[in-house]
Amino acid sequence: MTYQIDHLGIAVKSLAAAKAIYEKLGLSVTPVETVDGTEITTLEGLGTIQKPHPIQKAFIEEGAAQCGFCLNAVIMTAKAFLDKKPKSSDEEIQQAMSGVLCRCFTHVRMLRAIKKAGQEMAR
Repeated sequence: MTYQIDHLGIAVKSLAAAKAIYEKLGLSVTPVETVDGTEITTLEGLGTIQKPHPIQKAFIEEGAAQCGFCLNAVIMTAKAFLDKKPKSSDEEIQQAMSGVLCRCFTHVRMLRAIKKAGQEMAR
């Protein structure tokens, strides 16, 4: 039997098996062809070393990154939220980030960084 390792590190036999696992985990599977022609920004596309995006800058200044496992999801989720609502309360940020889990327990530093980036983005 042949298994493939998906992007989450889950060994799956087929796309159908992956979809069933993702649904149980509350995740989604988006076929790449459904986003054809859509602009997609990744973490690497946010800023540069010389001129980081406010969310990247805030994460660096607050020391909010630790192991890096969740970092892409945390930063991209926070950016998407702050694009819509840069002036937000701690509760609103926590709600927006509730779908992203960090195993290193840097939540307090992440919250500070997200709040700081929101203040910068609101200017």
